Amino acid sequence: ERPLPPSMRNVTNDAAKVTPVSRDDQLLGISVGELDAATIQRRNLPETLVGVVITSVDTSGPARVTPIKTGQVLLEVNRQRVTSGAQYRAIVAALRSGAPVAVLVYDPASRQRFLLAIATDPPS
Repeated sequence: ERPLPPSMRNVTNDAAKVTPVSRDDQLLGISVGELDAATIQRRNLPETLVGVVITSVDTSGPARVTPIKTGQVLLEVNRQRVTSGAQYRAIVAALRSGAPVAVLVYDPASRQRFLLAIATDPPS
């Protein structure tokens, strides 16, 4: 695992088929849906794009203080490629609460990918 660069350490609408939200999704405050061929075509996304569509960002979750928005595509969590809603939930379930999490996101509006860190809330 590669550490985040110092500049990343303090980084504070089109519905897809929505994957049911579980408590594990809420560690980051991001809910996702499957990125299927129809969604890729309808939203004019690159055909080779692999990830999950961000369907909501919890206004009280850790992702709320990031530039992550509904409609963007989540590509990786902690350098693990995300290919389905089930895989996303499994990756998030294995995260430690309170630990920083690196996410790679594709923004369709700018056609850019960006990496940022989310500081998960520590257990209460």
